[in-house]
Amino acid sequence: MQTIVVKAFTLFMFIGILSALLWLYFSEKHELSEVFFFEGVEQEAALIRYKEYTALIDTVEEGNCVALIDWLENLRVESLDALVLTHDDGSHIGGTEAVFQRFEVKQVFRSPYLTGSDLEH
Repeated sequence: MQTIVVKAFTLFMFIGILSALLWLYFSEKHELSEVFFFEGVEQEAALIRYKEYTALIDTVEEGNCVALIDWLENLRVESLDALVLTHDDGSHIGGTEAVFQRFEVKQVFRSPYLTGSDLEH
């Protein structure tokens, strides 16, 4: 039963992120929309810009924080309107502290999935 719940939650998050990305791409002013993916082995981060709004979805493993911060700085990120943490896996949240130390983060959205809970896989 727990595996089904975890798979359902993961599918829900994937569909939600995909829906947001498609909405941004097909919006009337899509020339103002940008989506960037952090390229790294098993690293799970994406940056979405829409007009003046900037959101980071997940971070990276703790050992890759410098690369993540460099990547965001190269994209000229000065602050984040939102940080979305999909779940507590190290490849998704390991760089969270580094992001908070370097950037102003205005809002954090975190899934109810907690490490150590019955939903952990």
